Formats: sequence, structure tokens, C-alpha cells
Amino acid sequence: MADRETEKMRIPDLLEGFADIIFPVGNTISKSEMLRHAGEVDAIISVFGKVTEETISLATKLKIIAVAAAGYDNVDVKTATAEGIFVTRAATASVEGVAEHALGLMICLSKKIYVGAKESSAGNWGIRDTKEAFGGEINGKTAGVIGLGKVGRSLSRKLVCLGMKVLASDPYVDSSVARDAGAELTSLNQLVSSADFICITSSLTSETKHAIGAHELMKVKSSSFLINVARGGIVDETALFDALSAGRIAGAALDVLESEPPTTQNPLFRLKNCIITPHIAGLTVERYESCGKVATDEVKRTLNGGSPSSDNLVNPEVLKLGVRSTASHS
Repeated sequence: MADRETEKMRIPDLLEGFADIIFPVGNTISKSEMLRHAGEVDAIISVFGKVTEETISLATKLKIIAVAAAGYDNVDVKTATAEGIFVTRAATASVEGVAEHALGLMICLSKKIYVGAKESSAGNWGIRDTKEAFGGEINGKTAGVIGLGKVGRSLSRKLVCLGMKVLASDPYVDSSVARDAGAELTSLNQLVSSADFICITSSLTSETKHAIGAHELMKVKSSSFLINVARGGIVDETALFDALSAGRIAGAALDVLESEPPTTQNPLFRLKNCIITPHIAGLTVERYESCGKVATDEVKRTLNGGSPSSDNLVNPEVLKLGVRSTASHS
């Protein structure tokens, strides 16, 4: 089983001769049809399609859920683990694309590219003669990276090359990891109060939920910018809207929102100092090809009686709890 987004990744070609493919998951397919096919499948490959407790409970033959992306919050991992089903992801496939997107949003905010593009397309070439079009340089500024995982480290190295000082906040890495990425490890409070650009690249967990809220935004400099390419729930959108509206923060660029897809009533869309992209940071041609290959490789490995790569396995507990039996597909 694969969702319609994965069709673009040549997954049918990559699994040709190994497994039959059906596409019951996607925006144009009803939930009832998806559930009707669940009992037929040995593996599910998904990008954004949700794999719920209900689906997993009906998928009695299921051995692996392979997410063809780095994020896997669309999968009920707890239920899958309890059922002895592997969950894998393409851990590194989106790293460079997401880091580059964060960098692009930083420059877009700082240089006010979004203002110039909008005004010039509307015929207002004279915007260049006003302070509204005056941007700033990132060289010599301080960037704060929240979450020093693979994306955070890649972004940090890029920012150092552009002449920026980088602060990093991550309770799960030590100072040597930060130094290797060109960053100085510090507390979240120190980061938000010192950085000119606050970049969120951490995972969404119970610890990071609303990690950037009203309390943190009160400490941010009025000239600073917030960039989020991680998960929407890390930022309290109500608090961010209030801070942007009041001018307590200069601007924000978000590739992710708390609720996706958002409604047009989301107040952030009304703000001139907020850029929103539709969760596309990791969507590159290169990523599509690599994610598809990672997902299909994990499916083949598992259905042939092996275990997924430790680098991509989300729930290694399954190895101890016991996995569902697999039959060789070789």
C-alpha cells in the first residue's frame, strides 16, 4: 500500500517484481476505502497520509510502515509498536533541503524580498525609495538554532560560512557536538534573548510542545525574526500572532503550522510581517528520489525476514518485544 504522493517517487518501479502495489491512501480516496484494503497489505509506504490506530488494527498482515519522509507524526507509532510492526523513516533524505529552506526564509525576511516582490508585481516600483523596502544583512548577526539534530547541524554550518555567530539549544547534545557544527551551546532563554534569527529545527515532543510561547517571545528582541521549519506545535501561534501584531518581534517565517492544512481564518495569514509556506521545506526533486528508495529498501529488507536499518528505525523496541512473522519475498 502506498499513498499517492509516493507515486511521484517511482515507488512502483522500485518495487516492481517484489510486491503488488495498490493506492488506497490519498486525498481523493475515502477513509472507508482505505480501511477496506488494510487487511490485504504486508507493508504501508506513506509520505503525509495518516496511518491511524483504526487502520493498524485492521491490517492484520502488516509488518512495516515505511514513511518516505523524515517526519513520522502521521503514524500512530505507539499502536504499531504494540502490534509488533516496524515504523521507519527516511532519516537523512530531507536534511539539506530543510536546512536550505530555513536559510532561504532567513534571507527572505532579512532582505525583505517578500515585500519587494509583492509591491513590484503590483506596479509599485517606487517602494525602493521608502524605508519599507530596506532590508538588513545577515553577515555579522547572531543566529539561534533550537534543536541540534541533523538539520540543525547542517543549518549551523551554513550560517557560519555566511559570517554569522551561531548559538544552539538542545538538552540532548553536548558541547563537542555543537562545536563540530560551529555553534555555541547555550540555554533556550539565553538563545531567544540574544539571537537576531531564531531557527527551530527540533522534533515535536511533549517537551517541545509550545516551547516558544508568550513567555519566550517576551524575551525576543524587537528586531529579531523567528523561522520554523520543524513542526507547527512547537510554536504557540496565538502568542506569536500577538507578538507580531504588537511589533514585539520583527517578523516570522513558518513552513509548518499547528493545524495542517490550515483554514483561511488563521490570523497569521493577515500579517504583513509573516511568511507562510505550505510545509514544503523538504520537498525537492532529490529528496523525492532518495526518500522513495529508502522506504522501499526498508520494506524489502523487512519482508525478506530482516530488520530495518537502525538509522531509519523509529521504534527499535519492536526488536525486543517481538515482531510479526515475515515470509520471504525473494
